[in-house]
Amino acid sequence: MGSTLQNVALPLSIICVLFFACLALGIARWRSKKGKKEDTEFFLTARKSVSTGRIAWSFFASATGSWVVFSLPAYTADPTYGAGYIGLICYAVAIGVPLVLVAHVGQHIRDRHPQIMSWGDFARRRFGRTTQIYVTLVVLLNMAINLTAEYTAVGALFASVLGLNRLIPIIIVGVVTMLYTAAGGLYVSIVTDQFQGMFSLLLLSVTMVYIAVTFRLPDPRPPLPPNLDANYAGWSSIVTMGVSLTAATFYSDAVWQRVWASADARTLRRGAAIGACMATTVAFLFGFGGFLAGWVGYIGADSNLAFFDLITKGGTTNDTWIVILVVLIAVTMNESAVDSFQNALTDTVVSLAMTLGLPRFPLWAARSSVVLINIPIVVVALQGYNINQLYLITNMVTSTSTLPLLLGLVRPLEGYVHGRSVLFGCIFSFFSVATYGAIKMGNFADGVRQYFYLVYDWPPFIIALVASMVGVALAVFVELAVRKVLGWPLRVVHHPAPDVETVHVGRGDSTATLADKNERED
Repeated sequence: MGSTLQNVALPLSIICVLFFACLALGIARWRSKKGKKEDTEFFLTARKSVSTGRIAWSFFASATGSWVVFSLPAYTADPTYGAGYIGLICYAVAIGVPLVLVAHVGQHIRDRHPQIMSWGDFARRRFGRTTQIYVTLVVLLNMAINLTAEYTAVGALFASVLGLNRLIPIIIVGVVTMLYTAAGGLYVSIVTDQFQGMFSLLLLSVTMVYIAVTFRLPDPRPPLPPNLDANYAGWSSIVTMGVSLTAATFYSDAVWQRVWASADARTLRRGAAIGACMATTVAFLFGFGGFLAGWVGYIGADSNLAFFDLITKGGTTNDTWIVILVVLIAVTMNESAVDSFQNALTDTVVSLAMTLGLPRFPLWAARSSVVLINIPIVVVALQGYNINQLYLITNMVTSTSTLPLLLGLVRPLEGYVHGRSVLFGCIFSFFSVATYGAIKMGNFADGVRQYFYLVYDWPPFIIALVASMVGVALAVFVELAVRKVLGWPLRVVHHPAPDVETVHVGRGDSTATLADKNERED
């Protein structure tokens, strides 16, 4: 079956990738002929131009990718650390729900800052440039790891399932998506997401029918092994997956771009809800495939291939066509996710550059950024790191930094929570988790490695959330105490029209925008 897979799956995969690339380039060409506006800002945000149906598919694409074919089955059914059916449910739900939360928060941000471009841009407007730089670095880390995971997943797919060099699919997908992303920007990526999503769901439906027809449990039915039953890892998933995926979603400009692109509030809410349902359903189906494979003992040495073990019955069947079908699903979802992250990384970098002194960032430079950003990520992806461990790095870091930023939306706190307190809260949270790890492992370095790279466990995530808020509270208390002792006036923030936020200091008459005031003081 190996040679047949290589001879058929590889050409079909290349055709599939090129087809959607040609579609994207065709859309970009059509828009150019129609004289559609294409300045740098629209290239990055597709501001208020996308309807409900398309934005729903795009939310789905930004939340899923080929990683679900590997990560969900392995997380559910791995013989050593499997989280079982409880973990599967928590993981699947935690993929979809954050989209709805970001949409809700995003609408408030859009109402307050109509011209916002990124999560880091929000940090600048509310907390100042220093906080913007920190947030942007975390966003870049998060999305770079997500893109690395996508390249790693498609490389592992071709290396493990087809027996080919992992460099081949990474280069093909990377180069092709870079070309049409650089040519068409976010709008073209979103439109392409719709067709890629429809195609992958069609193939997935065929795959599910095949499994329903061919899969049978032995008689008598085997008992659930501990790694599939309700277990510690599964119950921990309520916290680990719920907190980590929500935090990571808030630091993904791939999701925020869909917020800016939605035509209006109703489009945003409905699109996010539909996309969340699709993402949760697809993630659950792949994870459930791993669950079934583990239940009947099909899983081999690599639990990342559990879904393929299911459809091949542990390598005992010769239904090559169904394996090829799943490969095409993974390749299509991978291409869709990769172009989303490429666009988002470019948006983050350009948004930072535009607010740090290059307000007229040229379109050609934005397009060139798409290519330059991908080169180091491809190099890292070729190393073949464990996908779940890659995600743990960014999941933990974003968990230390989400709640302090969200405080920026609470109006009564505007006079008290500033950039300094937010940054202190994030740093305090990071070192709190590291200290917990040092206590558990015996030294600081091993503690960081344990809970920022190796092990998903619920206490560090709770510590990250609580410590971030405690850190902010401590910083606010110290600032208020210092102002009181030195006789400095408290800052009082009024609530004018959106994007014209005026700060009055003490009883004086001097005014400035809130962003400008924070930039000077932070």
